[in-house]
Amino acid sequence: MHGGVDGNSSANDGGAAGGQVLDLRELHLAEHQTGLARGLPGVGELNALHVAYQPIVNTLDGQLTGVEALLRWTHPSRGAVSPTVFIPFAEQSGLIVELGRWVLEQACSDREGWHSRQPVQLVMSVNVSPRQLMSAGFADSVAAILDTTGTDGTMLTLEVTERIVVDDEERAISVLGDLRDIGVKLALDDFGTGYSALGYLETLPIDTIKIDRTFIAKLTADPGPHTIVSWIIQLAHGLGMTVVAEGVETAEQHRMLTKLGADACQGFYFARPMPARVIDTLIVHRPTIFPRAPSSTPSHGPHRSGCRARPDVPESTSTLPLSDRSQNGPEGR
Repeated sequence: MHGGVDGNSSANDGGAAGGQVLDLRELHLAEHQTGLARGLPGVGELNALHVAYQPIVNTLDGQLTGVEALLRWTHPSRGAVSPTVFIPFAEQSGLIVELGRWVLEQACSDREGWHSRQPVQLVMSVNVSPRQLMSAGFADSVAAILDTTGTDGTMLTLEVTERIVVDDEERAISVLGDLRDIGVKLALDDFGTGYSALGYLETLPIDTIKIDRTFIAKLTADPGPHTIVSWIIQLAHGLGMTVVAEGVETAEQHRMLTKLGADACQGFYFARPMPARVIDTLIVHRPTIFPRAPSSTPSHGPHRSGCRARPDVPESTSTLPLSDRSQNGPEGR
């Protein structure tokens, strides 16, 4: 139930419950969302679920270096459903574990399909919820999926959030270590929005830091986020990690991130999430179609030179990330 505090009341003015009032509209919305979420299909009813992919692009040359797998749910009568509606329910009910496994298997299968038609070093990124990561035998299930689909573990990146450390640091470190043993790469997602204790960066076997979109959104308007993003990039590179900037929506953000040294970018400026068949087309029909950095920008790392960019990236709608947060709205990052 959602509640609120009337801005014209106080705890001492004799108002009901110390000035606390019930917003019936919010209550109705919450009940509606809960009812909708209960209709979330399991792995036995997958006709309403599918995976879309959002490109991750080399900041300098615009080359497609990876994609992030994002879960979609299309309700039979309501259409596309926001992740803010069904993900919390999936997390609480435990359904997130089987859904997460299905997404991982589907993503690895799609990647191998692309690779069989056009061999490329394309990294597949998949979100893993804390409950999924901590489930019994998770690392073994990942190893089994890699084996079944024929996927090279080094081409898979599992994205986790800082919350895993807070929930159970010792077990989290153990599971992440098991994943590293089978070759899987690890990314710390939404960096800067949670606890962001620097000790975690030394403790956790992380390969990549993904800067949260809230910092990128204010990058060109506020010196504070600019300083924070610059610091995160320098820190990550100093620790031997790569950096992906999420939620890039403008050319100016891209330019500034290039100058600051971000290794890769993801966001609507480059492409919205798209079906597997469109990613297949992008891989086969090169050259690069994504915006590359301005030619005057100095190089900041060992990147390949890109080809002429063509900004005709197909768009898709209402992608639902398998995580409990929204990126660039409900459509993706």
